[in-house]
Amino acid sequence: MIRKNSMLTTYRQLGRQIDERMLPSESILHYLQNSPEYFGISFSPERFKQFNANGQPIQEYVEKENKYKTVYQQDRPLCFDYQMIHKKFGICLDSIVGDLPVEKETNAEEEALPF
Repeated sequence: MIRKNSMLTTYRQLGRQIDERMLPSESILHYLQNSPEYFGISFSPERFKQFNANGQPIQEYVEKENKYKTVYQQDRPLCFDYQMIHKKFGICLDSIVGDLPVEKETNAEEEALPF
């Protein structure tokens, strides 16, 4: 899943840093949405809340059956097939923190000990 607004903002910032002429946002979205890896737009992503300028989530209070419920405004991220992207572009988002566990050789006498 990719947030449109965050991705386009990052794209424009990097373009300014390298002083390169960038594609318009509409063109980038057109290319992304017409790629074979594109699934569509997510309709109920829990973690993609929209935030205001102060960093607070944008929310509304809705009255339903004499009870108030907090409803957060959410972005609708673009969804892609990770396996296709991994194969086509070599992008790997899986990460391992720290060293991998190393199997040590065990001695038969050590295995027999109860502690």
